[in-house]
Amino acid sequence: MKQQQHREIKKKKKITTTAMDGGATDEYDRAEEVKEFDESKIGCKGLVDSGATTIPRFFIHPPQSLKLTQSSSSHLIPTIDLSHANSHRRSEIVHQIQEASHTWGLFQVTHHGIPISVLMLEFCVG
Repeated sequence: MKQQQHREIKKKKKITTTAMDGGATDEYDRAEEVKEFDESKIGCKGLVDSGATTIPRFFIHPPQSLKLTQSSSSHLIPTIDLSHANSHRRSEIVHQIQEASHTWGLFQVTHHGIPISVLMLEFCVG
């Protein structure tokens, strides 16, 4: 039943999106799709259980649509770049992770090589 609900949601899309270059790509009503998803009660787990292989479009926000807030540098979550984790900088990166863990208890990781689809699946399933 959940799989059928997911298919019904996909069929009802009537949305106009704008491509990154500003050109219209297709029709899309994000609010309507979110409403339908909420009303279906299948949730993220239901999407996974239904065999969905793509992340629903309403979960994805282009960077220009996100509101960036100004904050002082003393309140920024540490960001650790893993692009050089397998180089001579490894010990430096390990130290950054230790310091962020000790001081903040959390940190953001960039250039980790994990595909967004895997991250979103983990986010949805938990």
